[in-house]
Amino acid sequence: MEPGASGSCAARPFLSRLGDFCRERAGGVAVIYAVVLPGMLGMVGLGVEAGEWYIDKRALQTQADAAALAGAWERAYGRTAQITPSATNEAVRNGFLNGAGSTIAVNNPPTSGTFIGDQKAVQVLLTQDYHPMFTALFHSSNVKIAARATANLFASGQACVLGLNGVLADTVGNTGNVNLQAPHCTIAANSNANCALDITGSSTVNVQSFWTYGTYCNGGSANVTYTDAPREHMWPLTDPYAGTPYTAPNGCDNNNTHINSSSSVNLSPGTYCGGIQVDSNPIVDLQPGTYYMKGGGFTVNGGTVRCSSCTPGGAGVTIVFTTPSNGNTNQIGTLSIAGGAAVTLNAPNSGTYKGLLFYQDPRAPTQNNNDATINGGSGTVLNGAIYFPSNTVNWSGNTSLASQCTLIIANVVQFTGNAGLNVDDCVNQGVSIAFTQKISLVE
Repeated sequence: MEPGASGSCAARPFLSRLGDFCRERAGGVAVIYAVVLPGMLGMVGLGVEAGEWYIDKRALQTQADAAALAGAWERAYGRTAQITPSATNEAVRNGFLNGAGSTIAVNNPPTSGTFIGDQKAVQVLLTQDYHPMFTALFHSSNVKIAARATANLFASGQACVLGLNGVLADTVGNTGNVNLQAPHCTIAANSNANCALDITGSSTVNVQSFWTYGTYCNGGSANVTYTDAPREHMWPLTDPYAGTPYTAPNGCDNNNTHINSSSSVNLSPGTYCGGIQVDSNPIVDLQPGTYYMKGGGFTVNGGTVRCSSCTPGGAGVTIVFTTPSNGNTNQIGTLSIAGGAAVTLNAPNSGTYKGLLFYQDPRAPTQNNNDATINGGSGTVLNGAIYFPSNTVNWSGNTSLASQCTLIIANVVQFTGNAGLNVDDCVNQGVSIAFTQKISLVE
C-alpha cells in the first residue's frame, strides 16, 4: 500500500458525512424557533401589556367621569368649597388610587378644552403611573396614563315662575281660586324649606312640572295637573336677570307725573323722577322704549295704559324702578295695577332689557311697600318678565287674563283670589324664558 493511501480512504467517508450533515433537514424547525421565539413572545407580551393599558385607561376615564359629575352637582347646589373634595371622593370610590404615582386636578372653571373659563363647568384631570413589564426592554421608565372629563349645567326645561328666596316656606304659593295654565313650563322655588312650593285652596293648576330646592306641597282641594313629576331637593336655579343694569340716566325728563283726566295722553321713554300715577279714566299710550322711575312707582288706578305701536316679538316697553338722584334705596318705587285698570304692554325683543317688562332695582329693601301688586282685569295683557329680585310679586285678578307669556321672577311669588296666568306662546311674544337645568358630561 502506498504511503498516505489509508489517509485518503479515511478522508472520503469524512467528507461524505459532512455533505450528509449539510444536506440534513431534520431539526431545522427547532433552530428557526430558537431564533424567532423570543421575538414572538415579546410581541405577545407587548400586545397583552397594551391591552392592560387600554383597560386601565378606560377605568381611569370612568373615574374621571364620575368625579366630574360629582363636582358639577356641588357646583349646581352652590357648594363651591365641596367641588374638589366630592370629585376626589367619587374618583376614589370608583377605584382611583389617589397616592404615589397618581395625580388629580379639579378645575372650576376648566383650564383647557371647549369649556375653558365656563363657571358652570367642572373639569377633572387624572393621571396614573403604570409600571412596564415587557415594554421595560424598550422603555424603562413608568408609562403615564391620563384621562380628562368635564361636566356642565345645561338648560333642560322652561321655568315661567321662579321664587328666588332661599329659606322661606311658600316662596311660591297661592290662596283662593287661582287658575294657572302653563302646560309647557315649570314653576320653581329656590327655597330649601318644607313647602317651599305650596299649592292650596280651590286652585286649578296645569304645568309641566314643579322644581324646588326644598319640598313641594299640595293641599286643600287644589286640582293640579303636571306632565313630569315634581322635582324636590334640586339645586337652586340661576337668576336669569342677575347683573342687568338698573342705573337711570342723570337728571329728570319729567317730575311726579300724575294723569287724572279722562283725555288721551302720549308718554315717551325717559327718566320720570317721582314715578308715574294714572287715575280716573284716561287712555295713556306709551311709546316703545325704557321708562326709568327714579324714586317713584308706576301706579295705575284706572283707565287704559297701552303701547299702541308695540308689537309682540318686536318693539316693546321696559319700566325700571330705581333710586332717585340722591341714591336713597329706601325710595325705590314699585308696581301697582288696580283691578279696574286695563294695561296692555309687551317687553322689547332686543337691547339691554330684552324680555323685561317690569324691573325693580335689586337694591330695593325687602318690605311690604315695595311689593308689586297686579290685580289684572280681563283687559290686562302683560307679555314679558316681571322681575322683583328683592320683593314679592302679588298676582291676582280674574281667570280671563289674556297674556300669552307672563314670566314672574321675584323674591317671593304669591297668587291670590281668582288670579289667572297663561304661558303658552313665549316664542312668538319674543320673550326669553328662564330655564331649569340638568347636569351632563360634555368632554
